[in-house]
Amino acid sequence: MLGTSSTQTLAMTTFAAPLVHDELESVVSTLCGRFPDRSRIEVEAVVAEVYAELAARATVTAHLIPLTLNRSRRLLSFDHKERSAK
Repeated sequence: MLGTSSTQTLAMTTFAAPLVHDELESVVSTLCGRFPDRSRIEVEAVVAEVYAELAARATVTAHLIPLTLNRSRRLLSFDHKERSAK
């Protein structure tokens, strides 16, 4: 049985290979470690949105995971800096 935190990541990779799901879970775990003030659900939402956006426009899919990691990290970092400034 899947936990709530895995449901969103699974939803974004329903038609993807199992390896993609595992890699996206790894991206989420990495970002949760880097941004401990963020909930796992919040990080999963960012990763899901970024991956879906990139995958929808991709003609070459070989680098989707590292691109997802980098863009998600930038978005979370930017939002973190914005929160700190308040």
